Order: sequence, then C-alpha cells, then structure tokens
Amino acid sequence: MFESICISGDYDLGSLAEKAFFYDKVKLIVNEARLNSLFSKVHPANFISFLEEHREKIQLVYFWILPSTRISYPKNKKPQMIFSSVDEDFIDPYLDYLWEKGGMNSPEGTFTDISLARRLYKLMDKDAVSSETAKKYAEEMENENQIITYLENFLLKTNPSLLRKLPTDIKFRLNVIKENLNGVKTYELEHNIDKDIIDPVTFLNTYFNTFSRMEVWSNYSSDFQTDTLSSVLIQQRFNYLYNKTINKNQQIEVFNNTILNTGNIREVLNSGEKNFLDYIALYEKSRRFKEWVKEIPPESNFIQEYFNTITAKTWAEKLPTKTIRFGIFTGAGLFVDSLGGSGVGTLIGTSLSALDSFLLDKLIQGWKPNHFVENEFKRFI
Repeated sequence: MFESICISGDYDLGSLAEKAFFYDKVKLIVNEARLNSLFSKVHPANFISFLEEHREKIQLVYFWILPSTRISYPKNKKPQMIFSSVDEDFIDPYLDYLWEKGGMNSPEGTFTDISLARRLYKLMDKDAVSSETAKKYAEEMENENQIITYLENFLLKTNPSLLRKLPTDIKFRLNVIKENLNGVKTYELEHNIDKDIIDPVTFLNTYFNTFSRMEVWSNYSSDFQTDTLSSVLIQQRFNYLYNKTINKNQQIEVFNNTILNTGNIREVLNSGEKNFLDYIALYEKSRRFKEWVKEIPPESNFIQEYFNTITAKTWAEKLPTKTIRFGIFTGAGLFVDSLGGSGVGTLIGTSLSALDSFLLDKLIQGWKPNHFVENEFKRFI
C-alpha cells in the first residue's frame, strides 16, 4: 500500500522517521538547511549509520542543478525576474559545506569529521532540473489567465476571505523585456495585487520551483510530501495523485489516533521522549510489519485491512484446538521415530504439552500485525 514517497519542502526528524516506518521506500530531498535541521536532533554518526544500513530503502537526493529565480528592483521601475537553472556548486559548493565548513551540529556539540562527511556524501544521489525544464515552466507563466487561476484556487483552498479582496480587474502578468542567446528571458512583473493578500513575487517563485522540480520527481514514481503552497499548486494540476497521497497521509494519522491511541513516532521523536537510536531499534524489528503493509493493495483502506487481518482465522485456527495439538505432538513423535528414536516421540509430545497455551497458540495462529503493534510499537510510543 505504502510503496514509495519523495519528501521535500519543510520536514522534521519525526515526520521523516514516521514516513520511513510506514513506506517501503523513501527518497529524501536534502540541502544544507535541511541537513542542519536534522543534525540538530540526531547525532550525524547515528543517522548516517542508519542510512548506510538501509540504503536500499531510504535514499538522500540533492539537486546539483537547481531552478533559480533572480529578482531585481530597478529604481522607479517594476520588479524584474529571470527564471533559469543554476549549478548548485556555483552557489554553495556541497563538498565545501560537508567537510571544510564543518557545519554538522549535533546534540553533543559542533564538530568537523572528514570521514563522516565523506560517508554522508557517498549516500547522496544527484539529480538535476535541466535548462529545458526551467525554460518550459518560465514560459508557462507567460499565460496570465493560467497564473490567475492558480492564484485564485490557492486562496480558495487556504484563505477564502483573501480571495474576495482580489481586484475585480486583476492584473498579474510577466512581460518579456529581453532574451539572451541561450533563450533565458528577463521578465518585468506587472500586477495590482496587494501584498497583504499574497506576495506575487513569492507566488511566482514557488510556482516555478514546484513544477520544475515536480517534473523530476515524477520520474521517481512515488507519492510526495512538500510544503502547503506547493501542495495546493500540485493538487490543481495532478488532482488524482494528490488525493491518493493525502489519503495515505490521513490513513497514517487515523492509524496513530485509533490503533496506537497513546502517541505516534513523529511526536515522541520530536519531543525528545525517544531518541533516534530507540527508533532504529524499532525499525529493525518492523520487517514483517512493513512487508505486510507493502502487500496491501494501493486503493485499500489501511485501517480496514488491519482489522480484517487481525480478526481473520488461519486454517489452523478453524480446527479444534485439541485436534491441532494432537496433530503437532503426533507429528513430532512420528518424525523422531522415523529417525530411529523409538519411543522418543512420546517423550517429546509430553514436553511440548508443558508449553501448552502460550507458545503453541502463537504457533497455531501465525504472525499477525497486531503482534508487533501491541508489543514493540506501543512500547516505543
């Protein structure tokens, strides 16, 4: 059910850990600010070791070519904007950040560890927003009616009262004032939107960044998590994909509130009640639970599937308990007798019966997800 997810925008250690727990595979979009934020909550060595152990399931991705918006405010003129893609190493060399600046802050203090930084760098997959993609979405914003529609939809979803404050004769257009040899255009922004409603420059910048990156994310064939403004923009363009992802996020919340009831992974990590090493121990024990989740059909109701599974009877449970016990004891005896241990089967049958209900009932019932949830999972939260 929860196959894979790409996490971008603002996120914290708790939300990341929760997604990694439920989803089979996670792609985490990182940059300097996000790494610093994570390392303020968990020691880098612990986090890096965890990623190395589970590299097939949890991947770090950084964009070495990024969508870039350059904004200038010429005196007595309208704002000018250039939308393009820029080499990340030109802006802030990643290797410099990782092992020359130090910059990895942990709860134990600030330190610089070259070997640790190299390990982190090796875990990162590179991706890029091509100049063609950047140009495509820059030119898309030349369509004034489309941009206004997106703006109105955003306000309708987030703050309808502000929508009513938009001018009836709204202007929100990008006028091309020049174009260089590479086809990168310089635009002049013309609008009559009050900044108390929304900042037009910020809106256009988010629009450009969201869809430029979204084209790359679509290659991951995964769900996605990003910030509110980007989410609303994506919803309008990819309504089905958005609803599917939001539905899954809501189902995790319902699971937290109804099945766990006492808390959730995100809260106990973010509050400091549990540390990341505690989480790693839980994650390592969750293999069978995660395999069970993975097998749930994508359109199913997670909670309903959980209840169906834990209340369903196995073939063994449908038989009388005494019959099952007799079959196991006799089978054990016959197996040993076939090896030439005449009479030993009876002895083994007697010793097995001493275990009686607890171990034998577990054997008869087989594993179910509530075995993990009611024990290791609830002890963690």
